[in-house]
Amino acid sequence: MSDGSGITKRAARPGLAVSITAAHAESAILGGADFNYIGCVRLISTVDCWVDIGPSAVAAATTGTFLPAYTPEYFNADSKDVVSVIRTTADGTLYVRSFI
Repeated sequence: MSDGSGITKRAARPGLAVSITAAHAESAILGGADFNYIGCVRLISTVDCWVDIGPSAVAAATTGTFLPAYTPEYFNADSKDVVSVIRTTADGTLYVRSFI
């Protein structure tokens, strides 16, 4: 990632964190003032769950990406994308942090 002067940065600046209850199929839109310039998002959940990210994402155990509890994962994302999550067995929270 470049800072505009040709210098490559090794880390991105964090944006807003959003909590999503992973009780059933839950989703959150990444757009808005705090998510205008997203390059990627970090997801971490308190329970095992399935996630999906995209313009019309709907998480499902057969098509989503499995996210083990307390294991951070990074995904490319856009401010027009939706993060969708579904739990495996127990309720929990999915934390979404944007990086710009």
